[in-house]
Amino acid sequence: MPATEEIEQRVDANRLRLAESLSSLSGTVAPQSVTEQLSAAANGYGGELGRQAITAAKRNPAALVLAGAGLALLFTGTGSSSRPRTAAKPAAAVPPKPLLPVLTRVSPRQMPPLNRR
Repeated sequence: MPATEEIEQRVDANRLRLAESLSSLSGTVAPQSVTEQLSAAANGYGGELGRQAITAAKRNPAALVLAGAGLALLFTGTGSSSRPRTAAKPAAAVPPKPLLPVLTRVSPRQMPPLNRR
């Protein structure tokens, strides 16, 4: 078998392996696959967290009621506040102060005399 035919066969075999590798890689990196993996992980962690919360609520229901009431007050904003609620006043339009002094034109007559010794 001539050397060129052998090289061509090896190149074809390498192309087939590369195509198989790329197709399997694209299957694992596809958005649908990544989404499924993330949702499975979230369900696993979320399910465990939910089970722990239910177990804690069964052990101490008063804590659950207090936590629920606190969250309700937080979200509705009906809790007591140290300052009265008033409508926000619009900010007054004040021009910003310049960062550098503004240079103006000065005539030679207005300039102070130079101290020459």
